[in-house]
Amino acid sequence: MKAIIKLILRRLGYDLVRYQAFPSVSWNPLPLLIGEWATRQPNLQLVQIGANDGGPTDPLRHAILKHQITSLLIEPLPDIFERLNQNYAGVDHVRLAQYAVGPTDGTLILWRVKPDSNLPSWTRELASFDRNHFAKFPIPNWRDQIEPIEVPMTSPTTLITRHKLNSIDCLVIDTEGFDAKIVHAFLDSAIRPLLLVYEFFHVPIAERISLRRRLFDLGYLTLDVGRDTQAVHPSLAELIL
Repeated sequence: MKAIIKLILRRLGYDLVRYQAFPSVSWNPLPLLIGEWATRQPNLQLVQIGANDGGPTDPLRHAILKHQITSLLIEPLPDIFERLNQNYAGVDHVRLAQYAVGPTDGTLILWRVKPDSNLPSWTRELASFDRNHFAKFPIPNWRDQIEPIEVPMTSPTTLITRHKLNSIDCLVIDTEGFDAKIVHAFLDSAIRPLLLVYEFFHVPIAERISLRRRLFDLGYLTLDVGRDTQAVHPSLAELIL
């Protein structure tokens, strides 16, 4: 029966695959991993896409400040970027950029909760290229609570050139469902961070599996931590261990 179902699905342009849970842990080792890494590689370069406001709840903030990690933090929302700018004011080893990152250079419509809404403050930090993304959250009358804004989008190649980066050692992505496309864009540009962290939670299952397979083929070891996937290149594991 299974073979017959698969045959019918293939004729319709679909495939049936087994989805298996990937290794996961509840405790986030990322801050300790980056901290240990920074002590062994002082010239470590970190890029964070979807940096939000970089406040005290950001798991990267402590390591970035304590170990003076050279960092590029990217956030497209104007008001959130202003708070990010304030939170890292006077920190010379941190650079900030206000744009989105994607496969190509250009502009894109980004949907967000209206800054002047009466909703809880956490909702005003949500932004997605998918308008229907907001239906996943407990936002009453969500269609009336969001607005579109046009934001510049920068490709990984342009990002590297613009900021004169000779490498990206650690790449952290949190973009409410756009994460897999960004990861593919970096890999398509032959950029291979030693540590790659992205939020898988809002990524469709088929995209998750496809990206996992690609990372596996490139030699990465992956671990799910909460809503994120942490992909470690073997060369980093050798350095840390």
